[in-house]
Amino acid sequence: MSGVFLLAVILVLLLLTKVRFILLFFVPGILLVYHKKQATEAIALMVFSSLSFWIVSFWFLKFIPVKMTVLFYSTILITLFVIFFFSFRKCKNIEIIFGRYDFFLIFIFVIIFILRLIPFLLGYFPAGADMSFHALTSRIIEINDGLPKTYEPVLPIKFGGYPIGFHVLSAYTSILSGFSVQKAVLFVANITYALLTLGFYLLLRNFANPFLSILSSIIVTFLPWNPQFFISWGGNPFVLSFCLLVAGVYLLLKLESDDSMDYKEIIILSLIMAASFLTHIMPLYGFFYIYLAVFTLEIIKKRKFTY
Repeated sequence: MSGVFLLAVILVLLLLTKVRFILLFFVPGILLVYHKKQATEAIALMVFSSLSFWIVSFWFLKFIPVKMTVLFYSTILITLFVIFFFSFRKCKNIEIIFGRYDFFLIFIFVIIFILRLIPFLLGYFPAGADMSFHALTSRIIEINDGLPKTYEPVLPIKFGGYPIGFHVLSAYTSILSGFSVQKAVLFVANITYALLTLGFYLLLRNFANPFLSILSSIIVTFLPWNPQFFISWGGNPFVLSFCLLVAGVYLLLKLESDDSMDYKEIIILSLIMAASFLTHIMPLYGFFYIYLAVFTLEIIKKRKFTY
């Protein structure tokens, strides 16, 4: 029985509980483990690709007249069907490999997530004036259970002029967990800073071994004043966007260093980058301003597409 199959069983059990919102972090990204991957890398990619899916797919509700909860449960069911189908067919390509460092790395990341969630466990609402607006936007999405047309009943202006990736995840968390909106926003804000460490770990794995990568990512995300103290004034959507961007750069560097480019990985990369842009525009703007021309020339010069 494959590791993915066992994880799918766990996902089914989660679906029956009040912590079903945790599925936002693993579905449908679990389907992306179509090659044999190291466990830490596989789980990290599941998380970032899953969160990116929920952010990007939310905008399609403008054209598909369904509620976001219908989208959620439909995606879960389709994902589970695909997993069980391939598991019973004994598909050998779907496998997670646990190396000698993976259990230690997963333990470290569990500790990091718990530490980052301390404000959520002890507090009631997020800090900063900016978070008042973010909580308001999340509440409007929750009330509509989908993409609103306006900010009514609070403001008579059109909805969609501001990136809402952070707010979509907060609204999903509130709907699925039963948390109040302010508590859900606080959860997403806290978890964002744990994801920042995870994103840097992925990026550094292109250059260093697992031990140096996890050590460096902890130093970078826990010791400096910024960006972790963005949480004090409410700059959490920016940090979430930056997390996704860092994960996207990890994939971009892997693609640039491989002998060929797999179209599946290009889709994953595009999804994560789109989610970053739909969460906050500044990180991706800054990245493209500096690096787009360099990477484009390198890809054209050295690599080719395979299908």
